[in-house]
Amino acid sequence: METKEFLKAVEFCKKFDKIVVTAQQRSGTTITGKSLAYSLGWEYVDESKMKLKNITTFPKLLINKKKFVVQQPGFRMILEQYIGDIKKYKVGVVVVKRDIEDIQKSRRRIGWKAANELVDLEKTKDIGLKNPVIRAEYNVLHLEYLLKTYPNFVFLFNYKDLEGHHFWIPKEKRLKFRPKQTTL
Repeated sequence: METKEFLKAVEFCKKFDKIVVTAQQRSGTTITGKSLAYSLGWEYVDESKMKLKNITTFPKLLINKKKFVVQQPGFRMILEQYIGDIKKYKVGVVVVKRDIEDIQKSRRRIGWKAANELVDLEKTKDIGLKNPVIRAEYNVLHLEYLLKTYPNFVFLFNYKDLEGHHFWIPKEKRLKFRPKQTTL
């Protein structure tokens, strides 16, 4: 049985023609995107299909597809470049929030280093910070900035609110998961 919060996310998504699920990497964007797409009856598009480094990919996806959920962790960092397209093509953005400690554990489990490095002061100015912060903290603050700045099309979804969805796998069974793995 889906949680009340998951059902709120589904209702939010229904107001749009397209959804982007974003957050810092290892936050659960893949399983959140798949779960939302399944519950909406929409197509799921993995980040590997979007090729975010080619900035022409996103607008083409918006023009050529309807009723899809795309999972793209890095999109949150370039969202503001696409405000015109987001409004024009009725795109909703679901931002996944997950406990920083769980993100760090997930990163280490797959061989990535923890996001403990300092973020350059130039980058922190865009969200109103005056001092450098570690990357994991910056990512959380950046998500909060997006929510405050774009409340009409950005929705905060807590990763733990996937519990109850039939795609959900308890933490103790995910201890050896590989990147992108969402099933046992």
